[in-house]
Amino acid sequence: MLAAPRGRAIRMIAFAWPRSGNLNLIHIPFPGGELMKKAITFVGIAALLMTTSCSGVRHSSKTFAAHGESLRIFGYAIPSDDQQAAFDKVPAGATITNVSASPADWTSFTGFFGNLFAFNGTTIGGTK
Repeated sequence: MLAAPRGRAIRMIAFAWPRSGNLNLIHIPFPGGELMKKAITFVGIAALLMTTSCSGVRHSSKTFAAHGESLRIFGYAIPSDDQQAAFDKVPAGATITNVSASPADWTSFTGFFGNLFAFNGTTIGGTK
């Protein structure tokens, strides 16, 4: 590039710029048409909703940690309430030492926007 005459460098830059004026340099056509787009969108949304129904518990010899997650859309928990899912996983006879939950009320700023659309979670820890 250092030995090239000035006109050649300008032509190379002009060649690299899109001539149509469209700045979308990457255009990947979607095979299958409109029906395929709708099917993939539906499968993606269904997979997202299924991954929100997670709850579980981890045990050690003396402690446990239970968790539950849900997706909230306009106040509805999908598939179920995250706090109830986490409390269902607490071992019988255990002592709960801490609870951490996402706000899901309509009276606070974070709770209001969390109820419109958010992933909520509850974690419960304690000893056996």
